[in-house]
Order: sequence, then structure tokens, then C-alpha cells
Amino acid sequence: MKRHHIHLSVALITITGALVLYFVPRQVNETPEPTVDVTPPLVQPPEQISQASPNWPASGGIQIPGLPTLTTDEPTPATAPEPLPSLDESDEMVKSELAALTPDQTEPFWLESRELVRRMVMLTDNIAHGSVPRRYFQFLAPDGAFKVQKAGETLTIDPASYQRYTPLAEGIASVSPAAAATLYRRLSPLFDAAYRELGIPGSFSASLTTALDHLLATPVPDSAPELLQPKIMYAYADPALEGLSAAQKQLLRMGPENAEAVKRQLRALAAAIGLELTSQ
Repeated sequence: MKRHHIHLSVALITITGALVLYFVPRQVNETPEPTVDVTPPLVQPPEQISQASPNWPASGGIQIPGLPTLTTDEPTPATAPEPLPSLDESDEMVKSELAALTPDQTEPFWLESRELVRRMVMLTDNIAHGSVPRRYFQFLAPDGAFKVQKAGETLTIDPASYQRYTPLAEGIASVSPAAAATLYRRLSPLFDAAYRELGIPGSFSASLTTALDHLLATPVPDSAPELLQPKIMYAYADPALEGLSAAQKQLLRMGPENAEAVKRQLRALAAAIGLELTSQ
């Protein structure tokens, strides 16, 4: 498209020059041919020539009487985006772009992380398969310990445990879906490169779609679900909740309000990117 504009501009300049030469009146002395002395043709003063010359507007167009204005302005080429760094050198750029997406976060959770693109791709693929490899994603772990509360013989999660995830949920909810979609498209070559490193058939876009569908299918109870403690670890008393994947349980662990806020943002992000989800 840029080359087309250049060629068009050159053509207009050439045609304009020919038209100017053709339509400017020639000033010729029409006195009878002398018999002895040869008198050189009189030349009009510059101001008389300028009166018959075409009008040259400041915009770069040429106004010829009786014809439409021909422009010689060449369109300003669009600024090309900066080239992406290599996957190994992408951390600083990705951190800067993420910080721009969440300006309200004074201490973003990814600030001290490394190999962000690889981690995001690995996390996405694991979520798509229902798992969360905790040892690789300690940077997502909230502050404080998991707590429960007991009312009679009933165990439930302490609301204070939910509040540990509020900064993460607020950080996700503060992101503009449109801006995130634009950044996703810009970083797609890096995501694809990291996904190819995993040696898994398919594409990162398909993996992301599956991961979002999986999380959005997570049921969020209106009230605090009851817990059991058969041994050391806690379990949900409701078999339907206990049968959820590790990734879905992690979303439930954020608490009803945080989980619903995250799900709303995931739907908005998928719509902005143009992913076709099956979950609502």
C-alpha cells in the first residue's frame, strides 16, 4: 500500500508538470518581422507572468483555471511498530507493557518474575488441561496462610483467606480488555514461539480458548461451601465441587466475589480477542 501511494504521488507530480507547461500562456511579441534589425522578443516583467501563472496553495496543490486542484502532497507513512525482542530477551518489554495495562497496581505481582512469556504459555496450557503446577508459579501465590473457620461441626473457608486474592482479582479486573487484546496480538509471535518449545501439537490460541472455557465452566457457590478434613488436607463436602479440576478449585479458592470478577474479565477479554468460547 505504501509503494502504491508513492507511485501515485510521482504520477500526479509528472502529470501536473505537463499540465502547467501546457496551460501557462506563452508571451510572444507579435510585431511585424523587421527587414533590417532583429528585435529580441519582449519578456513580460515577473509580476505579469505571475498574474498568468497557476495558483500554488500552501497545501501543495496546484490550481489550474477550469480544472480541479491537483495535489502533490505525499501521504505520511504510518509509523512501524518496534520489532519484538527475542523470547529470551522479552522480559523487560513485557513487564513494561503489562505495567501500562495496570497503572493502578503499585506493586504488580509479575515485577520480580522472569521468563514471563514462557510462564504464561505454560500456565495457560496447564489450565487447559485442568492442572496448576504450583512450583513454577509461586509468583501468583497470595500473602498469608489458608484459614478455615468452624461453626459447630461445620467447617468453611475463612473470608480472610479470600481477601488474600483480592489484589490479584483487582489487578485482573483493572485491565482494559481492548488494550489487552491489542497487546495479545502484538505478543502473539512470542507466545507462539514459547508454545512451540513445549512440543505440543496445536496452537497457543487454541490452548488459550480451552483454558478460558475450562475456567468459565467453574461453578461458583452463592454461600461458603462446607469443607471436610479427612486427613491433613481439606476437601469439599460437595462431591460436585470436590470433583473439579485443580485449576477450577484454585479459582474457587479466591472466593465468590473475586472468582466472579475474574470470570467477567475473562469473558470480556475473549470477546475482545475474538475467541469463540463454549462456556458462558
